[in-house]
Amino acid sequence: MDIWHTASDSNQYLSHGWIGRYLDNECAGSEQVLHAIEVDDTLSLAMKGAQHSGFAVSNPIKLKKQADNRFLKAIADNAAHQEEENVAYLYKTLIDTQSSADYLYEKAKTHKSKTTYPKNAFAKDLKQIAELITADSATKIYYAGMGGFDTHANQKGAQARLLKNYSESVTAFVKDLKANGLLDDVLILTFSEFGRRVKQNGSGGTDHGTANNVFLMGGNLKKSGFYNAAPDLLNLEKGDLVYDIDFREIYATVLENWLEVDAQKVLGKSFGKLSIV
Repeated sequence: MDIWHTASDSNQYLSHGWIGRYLDNECAGSEQVLHAIEVDDTLSLAMKGAQHSGFAVSNPIKLKKQADNRFLKAIADNAAHQEEENVAYLYKTLIDTQSSADYLYEKAKTHKSKTTYPKNAFAKDLKQIAELITADSATKIYYAGMGGFDTHANQKGAQARLLKNYSESVTAFVKDLKANGLLDDVLILTFSEFGRRVKQNGSGGTDHGTANNVFLMGGNLKKSGFYNAAPDLLNLEKGDLVYDIDFREIYATVLENWLEVDAQKVLGKSFGKLSIV
């Protein structure tokens, strides 16, 4: 997970995520704290930067109610003792959170999706993201997660159910964006850190492997279908798939060609670009 989130080498340990470093590079001097939103109660490592990080919120309406707490508002109205660095940091965090809560609450009221989504938590998160995008939120990056893929046992049924939920949820999301004329403006990137081994274990599952798929969807892809060849099952490394593309080439391509930033500044070294977008 850390490798996928930080874009590190396998023997490297980084404390800031690749999206967080993008925010550090692009948001210096900006008062806007909503450049990147994760639909969750906690923030993933991918979204954490040294100076700027994404904003975690699972429900804008619930956040607004919490931010409107009279005690918190009284604290925000009292700027005393800000000369102490830690107090000043907490005070600024509170003010930013209250401002973000107000902004997200208003945007969340602007548009309600008419698309029918499946009844699962991941679909609910995607629906909220679609509503914020359609409401013309200033946010550039949205992040949503779906768990359950660590299938060491009884994989067949669990994997089928998980992929069905993923497929139906993303299908609804794409349909929603397309209905509002926004699919060309959105790039969807799906990754999973749980690469699996090729051979089934004794519990009807598979253990942790190496290579994995990355899905890219949007209205402005240069080509559809599979970008590279399928894995060669006769060419394994200690029972694991041999990856064909370094995932950081995908990140570099998204950073350079979609977000229009210097990928090397974000990733710390130069990676090749792919003809995806």
